[in-house]
Amino acid sequence: MSEVNTIEQRIEALTKERRAAKREEELAAERRKALDAELAKLLPKPADGKTASYKFNDGELSIKVSVEHGTNVKVDTDAIQRDYANLPAQVQEAFRWKAELVAAKFAALEAPDARKAAKYVTETPASPSVKIEVK
Repeated sequence: MSEVNTIEQRIEALTKERRAAKREEELAAERRKALDAELAKLLPKPADGKTASYKFNDGELSIKVSVEHGTNVKVDTDAIQRDYANLPAQVQEAFRWKAELVAAKFAALEAPDARKAAKYVTETPASPSVKIEVK
């Protein structure tokens, strides 16, 4: 019984340590984002490109800070799938498709369809996912 308590105590200790590490990580990410925002203000997008940079020496280290300014692009997949057949070829060529597995439908396939579909899918072990709920 003492081994169970030892395991339980170790789980509890590791959980507390992990929660503290997660909070430190969140604070560090917030701080890094704030610093990046300040650097982006100090190194605005140059008129002749999208990357601004600054070089300096810190002791024996040569440091280069670069800020890349760009845009995010999002495709309305539902809309383009709906209209795709009616688009000119050159417009169709501006998009590429990535197959996505619908897990529930894949799992529901029966032979021989399951065998046909399986040849296009590779499964590898995933990293363990740890979730801690605090209420």
